[in-house]
Amino acid sequence: MTPSSRGLGLGPFKAATRVRIPLGSRFGASGTAGGAFFLGGAKRWVLLRSGGSVAMLIIIFGSKGVTMTKQRGQFHCPRCVEKKPYAHRRVRRFFSLYFIPVIPLNLLGEYIECGRCKATYEMEVLDYDPEAVDAEIEAQFERAVKRTMVMMMVADGVVDAEEIKTIREVYGSVAGRELSEQAIHDEIKKAERSDKSLTDQLGELAGNLNSEGKELVIRAAFFVALADGEFHDEERALLTDIGAALQMTPAHVRGTIDSMLEER
Repeated sequence: MTPSSRGLGLGPFKAATRVRIPLGSRFGASGTAGGAFFLGGAKRWVLLRSGGSVAMLIIIFGSKGVTMTKQRGQFHCPRCVEKKPYAHRRVRRFFSLYFIPVIPLNLLGEYIECGRCKATYEMEVLDYDPEAVDAEIEAQFERAVKRTMVMMMVADGVVDAEEIKTIREVYGSVAGRELSEQAIHDEIKKAERSDKSLTDQLGELAGNLNSEGKELVIRAAFFVALADGEFHDEERALLTDIGAALQMTPAHVRGTIDSMLEER
């Protein structure tokens, strides 16, 4: 027995009616079946005709990053300088159907997140020995903050003393330690030698940063942009691009910027 199409949400079709419509095809109004395919990245419309009845099936699909916790444990957090709980996070891209993640795709990144200070680190931090000589692991978001501020500073080809001062102050508040002028100049040399744009470099770090880390990058970039006392539309656009590279939604970036403007 052929099941009634009413149970499939396709309208009042006869149970014996079978319609096959190739995606992308269109038929005239006089035909017995019609089809349409809309390629907008997330929607497909399929229009069916049978016996004068019309039904439209909307299929919404796409992909999204989903953060999952693989395991938990204790580690020595370089920022807290003591034993703290951690979560091993993995960010994987999923094929989504009607906004629901269905099929796991490629792994975007993974990181260790401190349960106390929320700093994120590469996996090697689990092997961190605080007593080893020169054993210092820089938190991922601190690295992104430093690179973002320096590359914004050199973008106009002018290294301003006020901008260097701002970078040292912001980095100090974020990392909890000072950043020397020599370290900034070393970072400038790295930025000048790199053939990758800022957004490309941040895109590589996006999978290793949590929400708090991404917001700190936007905040740091905002303070550098504000070093001359003005915040222009071009600078807002740049911060939006930085947020997109970090896989932040436009609303998230806009909310972060607006909150900082209110704090001024």
